[in-house]
Amino acid sequence: LTPFNYRVVTANGLGYVDEVWDDHACLLACDPGLGDDVQVLPMAQTDADFGLALGGRLAGGVFTRGGGLPLAAAQVSIWNAAGEFVEGLDTAANGGFLSRGLPAGTYYARAGRSGYETQLYSNRPCWPSCQVTSGTPIAVTVGATQSGIDFHLGQSVKRTGFESGGT
Repeated sequence: LTPFNYRVVTANGLGYVDEVWDDHACLLACDPGLGDDVQVLPMAQTDADFGLALGGRLAGGVFTRGGGLPLAAAQVSIWNAAGEFVEGLDTAANGGFLSRGLPAGTYYARAGRSGYETQLYSNRPCWPSCQVTSGTPIAVTVGATQSGIDFHLGQSVKRTGFESGGT
């Protein structure tokens, strides 16, 4: 590396809670600006070691209401007990999702996709907007994956023009 001051973050898919160096857990987002500098000097070895804590995870799927077909590229958002955004992710081709490692605690989830309604877990409508903490709380424990966080979305209806008899 070119001699400079760097900020270093982790990004893992193994269920550990990511950090910004030096020992700043990424609870809401992994913002390098929240970390400490790692100074790289000419002709010197620089270490930036991490001791990541094991977290818990949320897993589930987003499907069509009625037919149960998977909805790829649906957006799932995860919020903590204080109603703060924690993570956003898109579903895979099979409609499934798996969160990153989360610290133990209570979380809430919301899912939606263009052309479909938005819902809170567990099957609570969220239209046109809603308080995410009014959904069903989801307990996350260290080292465990809380599965079955599923959503069944109906297609949204758009109206254009006026209905007959209206003004």
